[in-house]
Amino acid sequence: MSLKNYTPFLTTWIAPMMVLLGINLAFLSPAYLDGDILDQDDIKLGYAKSKETRDYRDQTGEEALWTNAMFSGMPTTQISTEYGGNLFEYISAIVRTIGGRTSSTYIIFYLMIAAFIGLRGMGVHHWLSAIGGFAYGYSGFFIIGYAAGHNAKVNTAAFIPLMILALLLILEKKNWRAFILMSLFAGLSIHRNHFQITYYAALFMGVIWLTYLIKYAKDKALPEFGKYTALLVLAGVLAIGPNIANIWSTKVYTEESMRGGKSELTQKNQNQGEGGLSFEYAMSWSAGIYETVALVIPDAAGGGMKVDYDTKGTETYEQLVRAFRQQGMSPTQAGAQASQYMGGAFMKWTGESMGNGAYYVGASIFFLFCLAFFTVGGTIRQWVIASITVFCFMGWGSNLEWFNTLLFNYLPLYNKFRVPSMAMVVLFFLVPFYGLLGLQHWLGMEKKARFEALWRGTALFAGFLLVFGLLAPYLMDLETARDAQFAQQGFPIDQLVGDRRGLITASATRSLVMGLAVGVALYLWHIEKLKQLAAFTIISIVALVDLWSFNRDQLETDDFLSKRQWEVQYGPNKANQQILQDTDPHFRVWNATTGLTNDSYTSYHHKNIGGYHGAKLQRYQDLIDNQLNKQNMACFNMLNAKWFITQGQNGQLQAQRNFQACGNAWAVSN
Repeated sequence: MSLKNYTPFLTTWIAPMMVLLGINLAFLSPAYLDGDILDQDDIKLGYAKSKETRDYRDQTGEEALWTNAMFSGMPTTQISTEYGGNLFEYISAIVRTIGGRTSSTYIIFYLMIAAFIGLRGMGVHHWLSAIGGFAYGYSGFFIIGYAAGHNAKVNTAAFIPLMILALLLILEKKNWRAFILMSLFAGLSIHRNHFQITYYAALFMGVIWLTYLIKYAKDKALPEFGKYTALLVLAGVLAIGPNIANIWSTKVYTEESMRGGKSELTQKNQNQGEGGLSFEYAMSWSAGIYETVALVIPDAAGGGMKVDYDTKGTETYEQLVRAFRQQGMSPTQAGAQASQYMGGAFMKWTGESMGNGAYYVGASIFFLFCLAFFTVGGTIRQWVIASITVFCFMGWGSNLEWFNTLLFNYLPLYNKFRVPSMAMVVLFFLVPFYGLLGLQHWLGMEKKARFEALWRGTALFAGFLLVFGLLAPYLMDLETARDAQFAQQGFPIDQLVGDRRGLITASATRSLVMGLAVGVALYLWHIEKLKQLAAFTIISIVALVDLWSFNRDQLETDDFLSKRQWEVQYGPNKANQQILQDTDPHFRVWNATTGLTNDSYTSYHHKNIGGYHGAKLQRYQDLIDNQLNKQNMACFNMLNAKWFITQGQNGQLQAQRNFQACGNAWAVSN
C-alpha cells in the first residue's frame, strides 16, 4: 500500500500530536532530555510513606495490605496497593513511557491528546483541535496541580474529554457503538484512583444526560433514549468490573476513615459528619465568587505565591525588596521572598482556593468561548450553560452555602469530599472544548451571519473584561482584615489597595489584548486578508504565548532535580542514623520537631507515630486530637514510642531514647 494512502492520517492526526508532544518536550525539557525529576511536594510525601510497602513488594512479589510506616499502622488501601489482572493497568503502563522513559511528563501530554481526540471526534479541524488540546493541558489548574504533585487528580482529568466525546457520540450523533469507548475511558478514569474527579465527571455527564432527556422527550423519542441509556449503564458496569477490587476496598476503608468512619472512643470531632465529613471541613478551600474571574483575569484575586511580581510595578513589592535587601539578602533572594509575601498575604484579597496562582484558562481561549455562544446553539449550548452554572455553584462551596448545603445533605457521596473548588475542573474542559467547537461552526457560517457572530462574541468578551477587570476594581472594597496589621508594619492601606487595583486592571488589559488579537486574526480571515492556515497560526501563537507565559511562573525548569539530588532528600540525618542502629525491630518513633499529621519523611526510615494522609483512620485521628496533640506521654508510651526526634540547643536534630515506652506487647494493670 502506498504511503499516499496514509497521508490524511499522518497530516490530520499524527502531525498535530507530534506538535503537542514537541510543546510538552520544550516546557518539561529537563525531564525529557536529562531524565530529571520534578520536585513535587505531594509525590515526595507519597514516596516516603509508601517505602515500606514498595520494599515488601520488591522483596516478595506480594502485596502488603497493612503498613507500619505511619500513624502506628494503617491499611495500604490509599497508599500503595496494586491490584493484579486489571486490564486498565496494562493500557496505562504503555502511555507512561511516552518520551522514551517512564516519567510523569506523560500526564500533561495525556491531557492534550485527550482534548485533541475529543474535538476531532466532534468534527473539529485538526489544527484547531490541537489548539484546544494545548489549552486544556496547559490550563493553570493542571499545571499548578502537576507542579504540586497532584498527579492522580491531573491524570484522571484527562479522561473527561474522552468520556464526554463518547457520551455525545451516543446521544448527539446516535452512534450506539460508542458505548465501547465509554466503558474504556470510564474504566481508565476509575483506575487512575482519584474518585473525586471521576465523581465530578459523572455529575457532568448527568447534566448532559438530563438535557438530552428533555430533548428526546420533546421529540417523542423516549424509547430510543431509553436504549441509549441502557448502553450507558452497560458501559458503566464494564468500566467498574476490572476496578472492583480497588472500589470495594476503598468503600470498606472509607467506613473506618475520616471520610465516613466513626470512633466509639470519643464524641464526633469537628471534621466528622454523619457518614462523611462535616460541612465546614468539606467546604475547605472553597473558591471565592470573584476569585472565579481569575480564570480569565489571572491577577483578579491578587495572584499567588508562585507569581513573579517583579514586573508588576507595585510599590508594595519594591518596599518588600528593600526590606529584605537590608536584611542581607541578595537581589534574587529578596525578589523571590517578596513575591511570596505578595502572593501569600499582601495582594491576596479574596478567596482561599488559588494559593499558588490563578486557575487561568487563557483569555485567548475565553474569546473563542464567548464566540461559541453565537455559533453553537441547541442542546449543546443548553448543557454548556447548565454545566457552567452548576459547577460554578459547587466550586463556590461555603460562599454559596444554601446551594451546597442542599447537595451536601441530599446528593449521594457529596459529603465524602473536600476542596469544592475542584469542581471547576468541568469549566477548565468546557472553555476550550466549546470555544474550539464554536470556532469550527463559525468557519462554516455564511459571511453575514459570521460577521454578526464575531462582533457579538467580541462584545461579550470585551464587556466581561471591562466590567470585571476595569470597572469593578474601582467599585469594590479591596481591603482585607489583615490590612490594619500591615499598616502597623509600615505598609499604608491606601498603597495596598492601590496596588491591588493596579494588578487587576493591568491583568485585565493583558487579557483584553490577548483575546482581541484572536478576534483580529479571525476578522482578517473573514475579509479575506489572511488565509485560513495563517489565521490558525496566529491564534496558535497567541494561545501559546498567553498560557506559556503564565504557566512558566508556576513550573520553572529550576523546579527539576537530578536523580542524585532526588535521592539525597531521603538520606538519613544523624538522628535517623542513631535510631537505625537499634536492632530491636519492634518500636515506633515520634518526630517531635514537626506536626503529627504532616510528617511523611520519618515514615521513610521508621515506624512512625505520625504521618501524612488525607483519609487516615478515624479512631487514630481521635487519638491524635484527644491525646497525642496534648502530648500525653502515657499515650506515647502505650504506642511504644521508644525514640523521639528532637531539636538540640544547636538547632541540630537529635535522637532521644524514651525508657518509659511500654514495648511491643503489654498488659493493663488497672
